[in-house]
Amino acid sequence: MKVCLGQINTTPGDFAGNLEKVRVGIEAASKAQADLVVFPELTLPGYLSQDLIYNPDFIERNLQ
Repeated sequence: MKVCLGQINTTPGDFAGNLEKVRVGIEAASKAQADLVVFPELTLPGYLSQDLIYNPDFIERNLQ
């Protein structure tokens, strides 16, 4: 089994941008014939500061 690690530079709160980075990483792993691609926790919402976790809009987008 070939495993690729998707280490990407995420932007906190940029779901669409982070998702695009994941898509590019998956595409690269596919070209490398990976069987599995692993990304860090909180890849889509990005690592965030304490302020964002109390923002209702951010929480709602994260739940989608």
